[in-house]
Amino acid sequence: MLEKSLKAIRLKDLLFVILYGVFLPTLLGILVGLIDYFLRDALNFTLGNILFWGVAIFTGKWVRRQYETPHLLYAILAGIGIFFSAMIIHTIPVFYALNGVGFQEIFDLRVYFSVMILVMNPISWIQNFSLDLALWLLILFVGTYLGVKRTIE
Repeated sequence: MLEKSLKAIRLKDLLFVILYGVFLPTLLGILVGLIDYFLRDALNFTLGNILFWGVAIFTGKWVRRQYETPHLLYAILAGIGIFFSAMIIHTIPVFYALNGVGFQEIFDLRVYFSVMILVMNPISWIQNFSLDLALWLLILFVGTYLGVKRTIE
């Protein structure tokens, strides 16, 4: 059963959930984004969405190992981290191809937050609607669901 009481949160568990649920997916997102960019450049196809599902499931499994009783806060933190890693995986190949940015820009998290805000704005969904956007959003939400589901199992 998913615990909802704030008294059930243990500080040690919360710190490890933040470490494995937020920082680990961010670093994996940067790594997978770079891999996806080099695959796009060399072979002219992308595996970023499939690799995102792998990152989401891996993160969900590792977060679940960090605590004894499932809590709603742990699932929310893991979901935010997984969703943020998807933004990183999607953004790095695009910015790298357009700008040829260096490593200094890759670790600037403000760029990914602005992309996340843009993606979560329903007005931009309506203005920029395409089949590609609809499929990407479906992959994004299913991958996040898979990761959070692994977190609370």
